Amino acid sequence: MSTGITPTLLLVDDEEENIWVIEDFLKDLHCKIYKAYDGQQALKLAPVINPDLILLDINMPEIDGIQVCRALKKEPKFQNIPVIFVTAWGDMATHVEAIDAGGYSFVTKPVVREQLLAYVSQALQIKQTGDRAVNTLADTRSAVGMLVHDLRNLIQVNHGYLQLALGSGELSDELTEFVQTAKQAAVEMQVLVNAILDIEKRESVGLQASPSRISLGELVQQRASYASVTGQGRKLKVTLPGSHDPAEAVTDPVILARVLDNLLLNALKFAPENSLIEVELVADEKGGWRISIINDGKVIPREYHDKIFEKFMQLELRQKTGLRGVGLGLAFCKMAMETLQGGISIESPVAGKDSGVAMHLHVPANLKTDA
Repeated sequence: MSTGITPTLLLVDDEEENIWVIEDFLKDLHCKIYKAYDGQQALKLAPVINPDLILLDINMPEIDGIQVCRALKKEPKFQNIPVIFVTAWGDMATHVEAIDAGGYSFVTKPVVREQLLAYVSQALQIKQTGDRAVNTLADTRSAVGMLVHDLRNLIQVNHGYLQLALGSGELSDELTEFVQTAKQAAVEMQVLVNAILDIEKRESVGLQASPSRISLGELVQQRASYASVTGQGRKLKVTLPGSHDPAEAVTDPVILARVLDNLLLNALKFAPENSLIEVELVADEKGGWRISIINDGKVIPREYHDKIFEKFMQLELRQKTGLRGVGLGLAFCKMAMETLQGGISIESPVAGKDSGVAMHLHVPANLKTDA
C-alpha cells in the first residue's frame, strides 16, 4: 500500500502482550502506531492523534471496547474512522452489538497475521478513498463558491446599468418593456445566486442568526413593495394586523427578508397575468406569527408538498406540472426558517378554490439563542 501518506493506527488492549503481537504483525505496513491500554486512555488519546484506523479489544475493565466505539462514533470526526475489533469473543450476539456500535469488522484471537493484514489494508484503503473523495468535494465546492461570488458581482453590475437605462427617460415604450424584463431576470438570478451561497454556507459552517426585535408588518410591507417593482401586471395586496397590534417578533430581519423575497418572486413568476398576489400577516395558534403568500397559479400536486423544499426537485416537478425554477430557492427557505426556529409549509389548492398556491411561514415570537 503505497500512497505517500503514513497512516496512523491506534491499538487498544488491556493486555500488553496482545499489543506487542499485533504491532509486530503490522510492522511491514509502515504505519505510525499509538497504543492505549484501557478504554479511558483510548478515549483521551484518539482525539489527539486522529487515527486512520482503530484496532480495539472488546473485553476490557471499566469501559469495554463496544462502549469505547459507541462513544467515539458520537463525534462527527470519528464517524468515518474504521474500527476493527480484535477479540476472543466469538458469539453472534457480541458481534451484532459491536457492528451496531459502529464497528467495521472482526479479527478473532489468537490473531492470524495474514487475516489481520488483509483486514487492516482493506480498511485503510477504504478510509483513504473516502478522504480523497471528501477533499475533492471540498475543492469543488470551494471553486464553485468562488465562481458564484463572481457571478453575483456581474449580476449586480448588470442590474445597476439596467436601472440607469430605465431612469434615463430616453427609451421607447418597446425598449422600456425589454429592459424591464431583463431587469426582472437579473433580480431573479440574484435571488438564486444568494440561495446557492446561503445553502453552501449552511452546509459547511452553519447559517448564523442575529436576532433583534422588529416590526413584522413593516418588514412584510417593505419586501412586498420591493417585489411589486417586478410584478409586470400582477397586483399585490398586503393584509396586516390592525394598528393596535404591533406584530413584533425577535428574529433575524435579514434572513427573514431573504425568505420573503424568494417566496414573493416565486408567486409573481407563477401567478397568471393581471392576477392578485395576497400577502397576509396574522397571529398563529403557536403564539407567533403566520405570514402567507398566496397566488392563483397552477396547483402543486399533494405528493410534492414535502419534496418541493428539497434541493434540485425542479426537474421532476417540471415534468409533472410544467413549473420551472422552484428548486434551490425553496430549499433555502426551508433551511432559513429552520435557522429562525420556525417553519414553512405549502397549501395547494388554496382553501375554497380549485387552484392556487399558498406558502405559509411560521415565525416564532422570540428566537431563542444559546447565549
